[in-house]
Amino acid sequence: MKKHISTRNSLIIISILIILLTSSCASVHPGYDVLPTKEIALKNISISSEFPHSLRSENYLYATFTFENMGNDWTQVKDIKIDLGDEKLNRETQILLGAPLNAWANGISLKSAVDDYNRQLLYSMIYLGGLGVAIAGGMKGDIGTATTGIVASTAAVGLSVADLIRGELLDIENTSSSSSSSNNYLINSSFLIPPKMFIRKWIVLYNPHNEFPDNFKMNIRASDDKVMEYLVIRRMPPQKQEYNAI
Repeated sequence: MKKHISTRNSLIIISILIILLTSSCASVHPGYDVLPTKEIALKNISISSEFPHSLRSENYLYATFTFENMGNDWTQVKDIKIDLGDEKLNRETQILLGAPLNAWANGISLKSAVDDYNRQLLYSMIYLGGLGVAIAGGMKGDIGTATTGIVASTAAVGLSVADLIRGELLDIENTSSSSSSSNNYLINSSFLIPPKMFIRKWIVLYNPHNEFPDNFKMNIRASDDKVMEYLVIRRMPPQKQEYNAI
């Protein structure tokens, strides 16, 4: 009977581990959808934006944009312009290019190296501690304790992998050692979106007062020179809670 319970507990623990690992897989569109504000839009193109916390710093706004082509034709984007929706913000905010972009890339790479080292130490402790709790719980037949340990250790592995596969940082480091902007930079050059595939672009904004709107507009000029307006959501507004009177 004890052997049957132990086997069943092991299967439950393994199932939980598989679910947690598969749920942490990478996504094509990890952030918010970037949707057109009018009826006109790029055909068969899905766009999303993300503002990674790991590369965030005061006065700077780092963003990545994913362009997915679900059609069978190549799509060309000629130009992209950012509109923060406020004349004062547009005037005070700088899109980093050239030497300022290279200087930022060098600085953020050094900052990320220090942050990554500290995070790895923390993740190692979480992983080892969580794994120990999981093993102890499994041996005692305590599914609750084992599950808690698995969640902790799996979260640590997931966060470590996310840091290691972060392609943006590698691209930024290449930018810091180059005299020009990256080929993956969002603006200042046209680009192609291959059919049945997706690409990622990134951009850095600088505001001396650290003032960035929760959402802003992105104007995309296509190969036929038509300009399409999209809404970029940086942060969702807090939802109002409704309370029923007693």
